[in-house]
Amino acid sequence: MARILFPTLFILALFVTFVAFAAEPPSLAQVIEETSYTDTTADILEDIADTKIRDEALRDASLSYGARAGLAKRTWDIRTTLKTREAYMD
Repeated sequence: MARILFPTLFILALFVTFVAFAAEPPSLAQVIEETSYTDTTADILEDIADTKIRDEALRDASLSYGARAGLAKRTWDIRTTLKTREAYMD
């Protein structure tokens, strides 16, 4: 499961990073919706025994993903504000 989950989170993080400068980043609701598990994933997760190390790794990955999404959104907000005040600042 970890072989699938971590690369998936990595790809999603890269997606958020690269898209942050091309378009408005997703809202918190959209980020949560993107990362929600489907029924098949839930079935797979039920079959895997939870361990303390796995829980810590998932927590760290989740915090990292959330922080990146929040940073992308805040960066977008600041860049948009600067763009609208560009004439005043020059």
